Amino acid sequence: MTPTDLLKEIEQQDFEYFMAEMLNRVPDTLDKREGAIIYDAMAPVAYNMAEIVHQFHTLILNTYTQTAVGEFLDYRAAERGVKRKPATNSIVLAGFFDANGQDFNVDLGSRFASVGVNPIYYKVTEKIVDGKFRLKAEQPGHTANRYVGQILPISNINGFGYGEIKSVEIPARDDESDDDLRSRILQSNDFTEYGGNVSDYISMIRTMKDVGAVQVYPTWQGGGTVKLVIVDNDYKLPSSKLIANTQQIIDPQDSSGNGYGMAPIGHTVTVAAPSARTLDFDIEVELDDGISQSDVRQPVFEAVNRFIDDVKKTKWGTLKNERVYQVNIYVSQIVASILKVPGILNVPNLKINGNTKDVQLQFDNNVQELPVIGRVTVNG
Repeated sequence: MTPTDLLKEIEQQDFEYFMAEMLNRVPDTLDKREGAIIYDAMAPVAYNMAEIVHQFHTLILNTYTQTAVGEFLDYRAAERGVKRKPATNSIVLAGFFDANGQDFNVDLGSRFASVGVNPIYYKVTEKIVDGKFRLKAEQPGHTANRYVGQILPISNINGFGYGEIKSVEIPARDDESDDDLRSRILQSNDFTEYGGNVSDYISMIRTMKDVGAVQVYPTWQGGGTVKLVIVDNDYKLPSSKLIANTQQIIDPQDSSGNGYGMAPIGHTVTVAAPSARTLDFDIEVELDDGISQSDVRQPVFEAVNRFIDDVKKTKWGTLKNERVYQVNIYVSQIVASILKVPGILNVPNLKINGNTKDVQLQFDNNVQELPVIGRVTVNG
């Protein structure tokens, strides 16, 4: 009997199952109807037995990595030397001005809040130049990744006029999901991390809270050279700050190859960003009665965006075999995603960059591409 078979068998053992089993052992000469003394006496026992079986069912699920959840999965991960990745904090770039619109310097440690019903709180951590600072979101998670705009000081700052977040420099991530952690645990059975092999570099990057994924190119410029191509937690092009931080941790440039970072002695490591491969979409749709292009334009864009995001998350950093990365953008799969939008009956034509063919991204020692959505045009 497999665990799946056992679980199916246990799932049948509910309150009604135990009541039927017990009542079958009572002579038919006695009153066994609901409300009778015998039935009422047995009902609490049947309920407790069903509850115990339910707990046993949960115990079996949490015994195996493939089905464990939450803290039970954390324990399974620990057995493989793997930990759940915690949520991180967004790093943003902000500008500050006085009442006359001139650059204004705030004190490090000053706190600000975004505008809105549920404000995001930030703390000033670093001055870049006059009027330009780095801030760190106080609450972990992806919430702060999308906010760009005005911020207000928590307390009065003399001479302060206006503050604004210009961009998110290093996006944050949420706590690692059960599915993602499970995937990493199971993958850890497939390779051995040792002495600066590809698996070892992948493991190094996984310990870094601000890097979403990595591609490893060993011997890319000859023996001892390694190229690490990274993306941020949103699977977007990394900022120069993130690249510099990662380089410093793996193999500091001022002592490259000497083993002062995580890279082994003798390995010269280059951390780089992928090249953006902009994808423009021209989509022809057939609409249901009463549905207009304006009704579906945004939902179609969101469907395409979700598809590309999923490709980046599940495919971009995954080796097809020992030395090859391969990511294809399939027209048929995008069409399938768009057809899920309410009001769209058919997608008779879809072009990517003016072509109806699938797109294969380029990955070699010189070029490593990352898909980026450009223009999405819906006609119908």
